[in-house]
Amino acid sequence: MVNIVVTDVNDNDPTFDSSLTVNLTVIEEQSHAYVGQVKATDPDLGANGQVHYRLVNHQTLFTINASG
Repeated sequence: MVNIVVTDVNDNDPTFDSSLTVNLTVIEEQSHAYVGQVKATDPDLGANGQVHYRLVNHQTLFTINASG
């Protein structure tokens, strides 16, 4: 199971948009398979509106690229 959490540190809450399937099954043999794209946007201005992504768990099983 993969949990996705969006945390805000400023005035406006970020919004989370996802194309991930809720009940997705990934077979271990499918190395480098596309699982889905996640996107969060924050209406705060400037640096406060920047969104950064990181993997907290399962770093060896998943990767994040520049397009989400």
